[in-house]
Amino acid sequence: MLIVDRQALAAALHLVSPLAPARAAQPALLHALLAFDGSHLTLTTTNIESRIRTQVVADGTAKAFETATVDVHRLQAIADRGAGDRLTLESARGWLAVCVGGTRAKLPTLPAGEFPVGPELGPGAAATVTAETFAAALRAALTTAESDARNRPHLAGVRLEVTATELTCVGTNGHHLAARVGPVLTASGTPFATTIPHRGADVLAEALAAADVTTAVALRFDTHGRLAASWDAQEWSTVTIDAAFPDWRQVLPAATGAPVRIVAGSLLGALERVRTMREEKVELAVAGAALTLTMEGPEGQAEEALPVEGTVGKTRTVGFSPSYLRDGFKLFPDTATVECTIEATEPLILRSAGAPGLVYLLQRRT
Repeated sequence: MLIVDRQALAAALHLVSPLAPARAAQPALLHALLAFDGSHLTLTTTNIESRIRTQVVADGTAKAFETATVDVHRLQAIADRGAGDRLTLESARGWLAVCVGGTRAKLPTLPAGEFPVGPELGPGAAATVTAETFAAALRAALTTAESDARNRPHLAGVRLEVTATELTCVGTNGHHLAARVGPVLTASGTPFATTIPHRGADVLAEALAAADVTTAVALRFDTHGRLAASWDAQEWSTVTIDAAFPDWRQVLPAATGAPVRIVAGSLLGALERVRTMREEKVELAVAGAALTLTMEGPEGQAEEALPVEGTVGKTRTVGFSPSYLRDGFKLFPDTATVECTIEATEPLILRSAGAPGLVYLLQRRT
């Protein structure tokens, strides 16, 4: 029998459960692998492409706990709803007995051999970044990354580029693109670039967001194209997408005019007010020191003018997707001043004024 802190177990399950699908042809994919080493209970989930594991402190005897897999979502529900501080686990003969407070439950298990653990990483390049840097870069890229591998397999994930000094995450679905750059603390080996599957990247970003912002995250990329990130008691790994990601730097147009500056929260508020027209396109018109948002359709017309820093001699009017425009400005804090480059024949470019590292591109809508 193992004894664990209920809240610690619940937190661990919330960390690993998102990678387990709600439905799967292979039952073991709905499960977490539970293994006890005498002092810690290790929980692992996988969706075949990616894997995440974490540990919680546990009291018990290793010989008395049989390594097995159990439905991760059902165990999570018990840990979340339990009334007591301590939770006990007993694994034997195809069942996991769970006791917390006055609640007792028995969950069916599968043999550990049916769980697809996957290969361990070999030698390769390595780097260290802070959890805050990596999580922010992943979140920005996931905003624009293609999520359905059936549509554009080469875009269905986050592009990760690591050099001796910088980490860059990029995501695009062909209509808009976000790239965020952050500092690397240490690096060894050859710089590398690879593409992380969307689901694995999303789970990693959530896990990193739960860590302390200054936590050091160790990255490894082996010669077989596998990537791993480890910090504290957590380890995440994935196979990477073997498909050509577009050269995103060539997509960024050379600016031919000076950008105007606007506070992100001001534009988002105006966009929500004019979106009452429910149209699929919002027009941005820049003239002088004002930016005007307009939506027009059978239901009527709505527009709002906002003051901007910087002036434009000739009026520029360009149409964009309202939802994608909102996505771009939501990448910045509400109080942030955003440099907005609007050209009549080029995509919209957003950058953080005075704080390089984040760029957002949005194609025009005609």
